[in-house]
Amino acid sequence: MAVNDGPKPQKPPLAIVRRSVIKQLMSRALVFIGHGGVPIDFPREELAELKRLEGARRGGAPISAREEELENKLRHWPRTPESDPYQRGFERLAEALRFQTAAPVYVAYNEFCAPSVVEAVAEAIGDGYDDLTLLTSMITPGGSHAAGEIPELVTLCRKRFDGVRIRYAWPFDPELVASFLAQHLVDFDDADDGEPDTVFVR
Repeated sequence: MAVNDGPKPQKPPLAIVRRSVIKQLMSRALVFIGHGGVPIDFPREELAELKRLEGARRGGAPISAREEELENKLRHWPRTPESDPYQRGFERLAEALRFQTAAPVYVAYNEFCAPSVVEAVAEAIGDGYDDLTLLTSMITPGGSHAAGEIPELVTLCRKRFDGVRIRYAWPFDPELVASFLAQHLVDFDDADDGEPDTVFVR
């Protein structure tokens, strides 16, 4: 004989459960970080000046108004696939990642190009996402950008955007990266027709 311990707790309607799950999934987004490239038509003398100012700052000098001006100009310089092929290539990679993960993907650049990491994080949060994962295309262990600069930006974002979960998917497993590269070599050899030109594996 079953013992009646009182009324059973009522389960929420299925529609409410579905809305809750959808809301949870919709709160997550990916910020995909590339290195960033310099467009070929950006003035070389101003690029050289920016590099000099950056070098001086690494020696202990504070960032100057002129450096901020040049960096902003470079990051927002008009670009085309011809003037900045890196940007187009990275955007294609982001599109493929968006398809593979079915997640909102916000593109960011560590330097040279807009939006910056902080700007992309702010945009995602402004769109209503409060659970962000940062991922970079720079996969080599020990790199100054991926292993040094981006973690500093993550710390900055966590302080600036209180209440938002911000994670950095780093480091990459060297064995998995090596497996990917080894498979690419296999695909490359299979597609090679013996000509000396580059073979593009799609």
